[in-house]
Amino acid sequence: MCGCTASIKADLEAVEEILRRQALSSSSKTASEVCEHVRKAGGKRLRPKLVLLSARALGCTGDDPIWAAAAVEMVHTATLLHDDVVDGAKSRRGRQTASALWGPVAAVMSGNILLTKSFGMLVERGQVEFLRRLSEAAVTMCHGELAQNAQRGNLGMDISTYTKIIEQKTADFMSACCEAGAILAKKPLLRGNLGSYGLFLGIAFQMIDDLLDYTGDAAVTGKPIGGDLREGKVTLPLIKALELSNSKSRDRLIQLASLGNALSDEQAMEVASIVVSSGAAEAVRKEANSYAEKAVDAVLCLPPSPERETLIEIAKNLSRRTF
Repeated sequence: MCGCTASIKADLEAVEEILRRQALSSSSKTASEVCEHVRKAGGKRLRPKLVLLSARALGCTGDDPIWAAAAVEMVHTATLLHDDVVDGAKSRRGRQTASALWGPVAAVMSGNILLTKSFGMLVERGQVEFLRRLSEAAVTMCHGELAQNAQRGNLGMDISTYTKIIEQKTADFMSACCEAGAILAKKPLLRGNLGSYGLFLGIAFQMIDDLLDYTGDAAVTGKPIGGDLREGKVTLPLIKALELSNSKSRDRLIQLASLGNALSDEQAMEVASIVVSSGAAEAVRKEANSYAEKAVDAVLCLPPSPERETLIEIAKNLSRRTF
């Protein structure tokens, strides 16, 4: 991902300090330990960057964007805590998950604490309109996860169904992050453009994220190859591989996909090899790039600024991300 965020460097440092304080402020020692463990794991902080860049690009000054950025990262962190419980994940970003260390109850409750704290922060700052949009995005995210769960193991899932799922579980939340800029800057006429940017960026982001599950370096991504396949998640790389492979490779993919959690590391690498050799990996990158281009087009109407250029650069560099 693009690291050219010099114009919001101080803002990001302020966001991190809020996250640190919020993680350690719980009256529950366990919750504080869980939240601080997840915060220290780091991450791209893409969602708070989107809030800050969109707001500063529209000339919004003050610290309201900083608090909004912290709130979205807390919501995102809560979803990761919950996801790891649902998926039974033992590691994330190369570290043990909170669920593995403290148990699923502590992970879920800590996630709930982060969610409620994030909403409370926005109420205290008077950011009711953004809170409404963020709440809608959180509900949509849950719908996406439920839809994905309903499709587990369905090798006949089509691209339109897949795209709808990732719109709900990933892209709409990024859209809300970008809309924050127009909401906080009181520029309603640009809310649609920023929302479209976030939506298209989120779709492209998730497509590449799903591809990295097959082609990424586990030492970099912090996730083993084939994790989605073991969990029965049918994503674009697999859909395209089934579409583009010859009959022998297609039959082998179906056989391996049916193994679920029994899939070995060697077999996961075999699936990854088919994803690449069939042309599916390249097809996914091409599809992601088409959405990234739409994201760029959506923000060209913004006033020229370093922040607008960074938004454009993030979209253009998306397909080259390695984690």
